[in-house]
Amino acid sequence: ESIGFDRGFYSGPVGYLGADASDLFVALRVALLTKEKEDGDDKSRGSSLLVYAGAGVVPGSTVKGEWAETNYKLGVISSIFPQSPMTLQGAKTPNVAWAAAFVEELIRNGVTHFYVSPGSRSTPLVVALSRAARAHIGAVRVVSVHDERSAAFRALGYARGANRPAAVVTSSGTAVANLYPAVVEAGMDGVPLLLLTADRPYENRDTGANQAIDQVKIFSEKYVRWFRDVLPPSDEVPISLVLSDAGHAVNVARTARGPVHMNIQFRENLAPEAGPIRNDGRSDSIVRFNAFHFCETPKFTRWSISGNTFTRPLNSFSYSGNSEAAMELSILISKSRRGLIVVGHVRPSLADEGESQVAVADAISDFAEKIGFPIFAGAQQVALRFRSSSVVLFAEHLLKCPEIAKNLNPDLIIQLGAPLVSTEIPSIISKSIARSIHETAHVLIHPLGPSERIDP
Repeated sequence: ESIGFDRGFYSGPVGYLGADASDLFVALRVALLTKEKEDGDDKSRGSSLLVYAGAGVVPGSTVKGEWAETNYKLGVISSIFPQSPMTLQGAKTPNVAWAAAFVEELIRNGVTHFYVSPGSRSTPLVVALSRAARAHIGAVRVVSVHDERSAAFRALGYARGANRPAAVVTSSGTAVANLYPAVVEAGMDGVPLLLLTADRPYENRDTGANQAIDQVKIFSEKYVRWFRDVLPPSDEVPISLVLSDAGHAVNVARTARGPVHMNIQFRENLAPEAGPIRNDGRSDSIVRFNAFHFCETPKFTRWSISGNTFTRPLNSFSYSGNSEAAMELSILISKSRRGLIVVGHVRPSLADEGESQVAVADAISDFAEKIGFPIFAGAQQVALRFRSSSVVLFAEHLLKCPEIAKNLNPDLIIQLGAPLVSTEIPSIISKSIARSIHETAHVLIHPLGPSERIDP
């Protein structure tokens, strides 16, 4: 072989030779650690680690089989390292970027089994799933099932046996209707199931277009726990909405025990490569996509680097302080040095039945005094504003001062209730998270119904 770089012991034989027997091996999985130095400088400037994997070609080997074996071998080594940041800057179309982020968030939320019925309109989702399966070798399984009814029941069977959501992916039109028997069974038996149906964009609805039927809430609300009609991907709709939808869908399927339907509108070009819109004769009819604009949200960088879910619902929160969520919050408070409490509209369910707003305000005030955090109270919290010495009076007006807004950098924001009437306080939350990627934690304590999700 003629190799232009050091491969270490990659091709070095290991074994023994004897008079009666011999055995020889070739290392096919190795890592080479190299210290990087600048020219004329003996000091190390850092290190790089190159990981290699290969497969032995024997009689009967196929390209597909050897490639799969190599991927598995490489995955064993690479799995011990932190995940590389998720980047979408190379995405050529909004469909590619949206589907990649959506699928990644589903996987991070624990959805690892996808049953796909092939079709043109669902191409962006299928391409994203194919790439994700290669990126998460051995962890993500994508199964192609030609019949939609069979695909839905296979997903149902896995979800029932594993007690975790599985996803079924279909194209548009009558393909969606074939999911109904499995939807009914999942809804009746409380089995978590994700229904990801591709659809034509809204301009094609009610026009007689091929494979275009009314898919909006096609399944009865008696069986489906939550429905979302997703607009066609665009850089004008930030990635935070994509990630929030994905996380909420999985959480509802788990907690409400049943199917969740996401109907996703895709405009052409459906292929992963950029190009002109099919059947659009207008001049310069090209899909333009600004990936930076799409990803320009406060929490995206943290999501990209961390490998964690975009949001993490603490469904088991207990005000008695015995739950795991309450313990986690207490740890965050103990580590905080610049904490802040933000209070919006506190729903009555947060308080005991019959307890007045004054009593709730006093409880929040006592909590703030014990942990030493100041309070930014929303306009709804009249009682709290007049009864607590921890409240920063006229906070929304003070935050209009550029110097104050610039230098306010909390490391923990505990938000009780939503929404916030003031625009300045939510702005501070977003800017704090954007400035301190690894520092600022935002905890929202607010009861949500099945049809509600947090503001991304």
